[in-house]
Amino acid sequence: MARAVLAGCAALVLTCATNGAAQNADTTPHSVQFVTVATDVKLEVLDWGGPASADVRTLVLLAGLSDNAHRFDPFATKLIERYRVFGISRRGAGASSAPSSGYSSDGLADDVLAVMESLKVRRPILVGHSFGGAELSSIGSRYPAKVSGLIYLDGAHEYAFAPTGYKPNPLPGPEVDIPPVIRAIVTGIQQYTHIPVPALAIFAVPRRLPLNVSDADRAQSAAMDKIAMAQADAFEKGVPTARVVRLPNAGHFVHRTNEMDVLRLIEEFVAGLK
Repeated sequence: MARAVLAGCAALVLTCATNGAAQNADTTPHSVQFVTVATDVKLEVLDWGGPASADVRTLVLLAGLSDNAHRFDPFATKLIERYRVFGISRRGAGASSAPSSGYSSDGLADDVLAVMESLKVRRPILVGHSFGGAELSSIGSRYPAKVSGLIYLDGAHEYAFAPTGYKPNPLPGPEVDIPPVIRAIVTGIQQYTHIPVPALAIFAVPRRLPLNVSDADRAQSAAMDKIAMAQADAFEKGVPTARVVRLPNAGHFVHRTNEMDVLRLIEEFVAGLK
């Protein structure tokens, strides 16, 4: 999980980088196109469709650190009854280009803006899972007029909002085998403290645990829950435009483990936007 990446935990970096790749296959109907965002850089963009009416809100889905837009199958299909829905695989993920540079949080967010411009998507609501929250905060802090709102799916952690006094731990050295793209993205994390955009921040805390876990894993989970609870409090205090929701016994993929809750919260949030 991306929060553990920031804590410098090499084992979880590797888990994040390799977990779920086999689950990113196409499982729902959608169209795919490639949008050029820079010289020799094209991003994979999924279009799940949705109502054609001009007054329908557009959602743009951004996946976690090691995932691509296909990770939102089939969640996206639950959204298209009400919204126009796109997904973007960031550079280095899925079928998108994997150049040697451009992986800072602002750089990745600029790619999202370039896709929005190419598709002529005006003031969408950005939905980011996990590390996707970094791109949300980058855009929301630098270009608040370009989005209507931000929805963080267990993605409002330190990479998305840096609480007072926060200092990220460095990644392990080159002797630890971290995929180059993951290392570049984490190295390029920036700190955001001012997000003047309506936001919904859903935290999966305290986290759901499997039935048979070791005492050591249980202790580690409790420690991470404590960090997450403090971060939820910091986000709530530091981002006055945000509604912060804590979902107990949810998983990091909160839109899967608590799908109905998340759909309801999204609907309430969107309905409240001007």
